Amino acid sequence: MKGSMNLQAAWLDMRNLSPVQAAALGSLWHFEHVNKLWHHTRHWTRVVEYPVVLTERPFEITDDILDVGAGETPLVPYLAQYCHSATGIDLMLPSEGFIKKIQRSFPNVRYDIGDITKLPYTDESFDRVFCVSTLEHVMPLAGVTKGLRELVRVAKKTVFITFDMHIGDWSILDAIEQGLGARIDMLRTPPTSTGIVQNDTIPIGVGCIIIDKREDI
Repeated sequence: MKGSMNLQAAWLDMRNLSPVQAAALGSLWHFEHVNKLWHHTRHWTRVVEYPVVLTERPFEITDDILDVGAGETPLVPYLAQYCHSATGIDLMLPSEGFIKKIQRSFPNVRYDIGDITKLPYTDESFDRVFCVSTLEHVMPLAGVTKGLRELVRVAKKTVFITFDMHIGDWSILDAIEQGLGARIDMLRTPPTSTGIVQNDTIPIGVGCIIIDKREDI
């Protein structure tokens, strides 16, 4: 890919949150706009992923933030407290009632409809781009490669990605590496036991990639 990038990658620890991450999760769960049914029944890996996102600071109050694959999750309105604007995009818009409720409290929140493989934004439209537990749902895998390139294209400063991966099946990682034009050796080694959870009988790890496009870091 074009330009200078600093790339970090790691497996998330699925069993042990740091004190700072635990505090961030508690803050999110007490956030009044969290849908309680959502938080009890869906997206179980995000219990770990969101604290990592929320402690990936400092955000700047002037930042424009994009969450790709946002749905009706609480991340967009929560981040809106700390930035200039927060935009969520997904294949379908949230319900009209959900959008109105959020925008009453956070007029700096916007929701768009679009495809990760062809985001409807110009280059470097957002300071920070997030993509949490989304890439693993993109099919075919060629879409993961295109989507990764789009995330980097529309970001000015940083891209933060987490994704579920079946341990031993590196196909999604292959597609991500193709999009980045770089090998991610850290995620080629299976995580330790605390980085693995069972989804039925399938061992799953959550990979995290942070891309910094700024030259002076």
